[in-house]
Amino acid sequence: MPSQAAVEFGRARVAAGLLLTAASTSPQTRTNASSHKAACLHAALAMLVAAWEAYLERLVREVQREIADSTQVKLSAVLSLLVDITESEVRRFNTPNAHNSRTLLITYIGYDPINDWQWPGGGLSGVQARARLDEILRIRHSFAHGFPLPTDIPWVRSGNRNGVLNIGTLKSVDKFFAHLIVVTDHGVKSHLSLTYGVAPSW
Repeated sequence: MPSQAAVEFGRARVAAGLLLTAASTSPQTRTNASSHKAACLHAALAMLVAAWEAYLERLVREVQREIADSTQVKLSAVLSLLVDITESEVRRFNTPNAHNSRTLLITYIGYDPINDWQWPGGGLSGVQARARLDEILRIRHSFAHGFPLPTDIPWVRSGNRNGVLNIGTLKSVDKFFAHLIVVTDHGVKSHLSLTYGVAPSW
């Protein structure tokens, strides 16, 4: 059973999928078709990144609720302070690259995902998976600020053009994030059990 954070990510993933479908439907003129496709793909990638960020934020809150124990007065008081600090940090959390995402999870729930964040099915080791996440954030940053897409990322190309997204690329990004959600959920469950002796309600 997935966490509620993962369930919410799934809903956003469906919406991103609709944008991918829209990207494959071309307007009348060729010029408009190119712009239409690029806009849909950029929006889909931005939505997936936003959903990943929201997943991490929700997951941290969810875990803190799971470890709360009202019968332990001192623990509850300490956790209350941590929750307040967490909320302040979450409000500032807006670049969910590999380093920032890992730091958020380590700092506020004590879980280090470094051994879980790999994607064998997608041909990515742990180092490569973290690099892929950072590359996705670079792409999002580029179009969000009106810059051309990076041309030094090998998988960001369409035909013989570098620095161009295509539908296949976005489908891979979608699968990559979906995989990260599954392994992070699983890792956090194990962490709760081994570290806190808590069996999560999800």
